[in-house]
Amino acid sequence: MAKSIYLEKAMLSDELMLAVEVSGYKQQWDEIIRYLSETYVDFSQEWKYYGKAWGWTLMLKSKSKTLCYLTPAQEHFQVSVIFNDKGRALAAAYDLPETVLQAVEASKSNPKNIPYDFDIRTNTDTDIAKRLIEIRSKT
Repeated sequence: MAKSIYLEKAMLSDELMLAVEVSGYKQQWDEIIRYLSETYVDFSQEWKYYGKAWGWTLMLKSKSKTLCYLTPAQEHFQVSVIFNDKGRALAAAYDLPETVLQAVEASKSNPKNIPYDFDIRTNTDTDIAKRLIEIRSKT
């Protein structure tokens, strides 16, 4: 999982959202959340703290299935998605850049299901993230 720039446990969810509000990536952040809330049943979001080493990340779920994590970084954020073998196979059928496909395929050597982290800086990145989340939802 990506390392957050917010490492202090004492931060509250309102403070975390305020930090996103003033960031340069709010439009892309909001677009991913809007897409998930309109696409998936029983969509929910919850800030989770993973200790001083990793900090805060926003976990996004549909029913009980975790679809992805959004992690604030410096001047961008990351979408983290866990792919199993079925997800990696499905990714090949999607219109994804070759570099993304190679990274998803390389994640199979990861025995602990550590997520694939994808940097979000542009609207094109946001569209790619939506496709990655769609793949995750089908596995």
